[in-house]
Amino acid sequence: MPMPRVQLEMVYRRYQFLAELVGSGRLLEVGCGAALGNGILTREAGIVVSSDFDLENLCSARNHVGGLLGCSDAEALPFAGDSFDVVAACEMIYYVQNQKRFVSEARRVLRPGGRLFVTVANPERPGFHHSPMSTHYPTAGDLSEMLTEQGFIPELYGVFPLGRSMRARLFRLLASVASKLQLVPRTLAGRGMLKRLLVGELSPFGGFEGIDDGDVAQPVPIDPSQEVRFHQVLYAVGRLEG
Repeated sequence: MPMPRVQLEMVYRRYQFLAELVGSGRLLEVGCGAALGNGILTREAGIVVSSDFDLENLCSARNHVGGLLGCSDAEALPFAGDSFDVVAACEMIYYVQNQKRFVSEARRVLRPGGRLFVTVANPERPGFHHSPMSTHYPTAGDLSEMLTEQGFIPELYGVFPLGRSMRARLFRLLASVASKLQLVPRTLAGRGMLKRLLVGELSPFGGFEGIDDGDVAQPVPIDPSQEVRFHQVLYAVGRLEG
């Protein structure tokens, strides 16, 4: 789907962050969707395995994925234990029925010292609207708790602070009202049309050329015991003991 500039920057930032996390190690991305960040990941990583449960997503990804591509269930990963240095779940955990089961599976396939990287839209921010196909959007506190329960040492980050301009505040107010009145379209095409009306022109994904890394928001460490209201996106990194 076409996306506004800020959404393209969000995709770019999370995959740059993930690439730095992986280094030259072995990566499994679960729920890769169209695998938009695959080009960033395969530049340095030793092995990149992109997987998704949805065959349509895999068909979208197969023409540009440089690593391995396969179908898998996030709650029953078809990999042996100690197989990966990093497991990533980018904007997908809120579609998983049993999120704790997924975190447990990620822990199983990770090597000692491995890390689980999760990104999610922040459900505590003003004007948040959940996807109609979602199960549950975890808060920073939820993510920290799930990671801790499975033996991870959690680190939480807030990314893309909310705009403070009058236009940004008005946009959040309208989004909140539309959500409460159930006026937000349920289809991707309908939501794309609404985005076009509210934030301007949308562009098909054509890579990340023209994005200046210095202009894109950097992750900021946050306290998961506190409500997080002023960041659009959450990053969670769970680290296993070496």
